[in-house]
Amino acid sequence: MVSEQEIVDECKELVRNHFEKMVHWFHKDYMEDEERPIPARINGVKVNLLDLYLTVKGLGGHTQVVMENKWIEVAYAMGFPKEYASELQKCYGTHLSLLGAYYEVARSYSSGMYVPKVKEREGTSGMNKGNGIAK
Repeated sequence: MVSEQEIVDECKELVRNHFEKMVHWFHKDYMEDEERPIPARINGVKVNLLDLYLTVKGLGGHTQVVMENKWIEVAYAMGFPKEYASELQKCYGTHLSLLGAYYEVARSYSSGMYVPKVKEREGTSGMNKGNGIAK
């Protein structure tokens, strides 16, 4: 079986570009949030979001990186100085943590279940009258 990392290595730029487009789509179109600039930058330096995601995942995932304060390791692994650690943590929080949480929730539903968009969660329940099925 081909590993996730082998696939990423083979088509790195293509995958990176599609990943950034997906992150942008998720925040701008799906969550209707215009506040997250893509590409992500720290002090004018572009942060590759796929590399950030894979680095954090490789260090045990977001929860473990936060609990064990591994952000300096994340910075070094991505070629940044340790002074970028807190900015990388913010960047992950801004661009990837909500997306990751949403993905995990969506995965937990059986196929065919619908996870409501932000506008549907605000105010009304997003349920069709009488049938209990989400719009």
